[in-house]
Amino acid sequence: MQSHKAEEVALLFKDFLPHGYSQDVVNLANEKEIEVSSGVVRSVKAGLVKNIKVLTVLVEYAKEKKEAAKKEREQLNNLLSK
Repeated sequence: MQSHKAEEVALLFKDFLPHGYSQDVVNLANEKEIEVSSGVVRSVKAGLVKNIKVLTVLVEYAKEKKEAAKKEREQLNNLLSK
């Protein structure tokens, strides 16, 4: 049984991690001086490897993508309502 937070994170990843996300997450991690490979990023996302630093970067990246999608949706709604 997953906790509520784990379910939230799983949905966040499912809905907002785009194709090719792993290299973007690697680059973001490197900016934070976290050395990681794309394979490790994918393994952390899948729950095969536990690495809190990489998980934190993954969540941060997914939240950024979620916010960008929200802004795009608002812009589209504004255009359609004119």
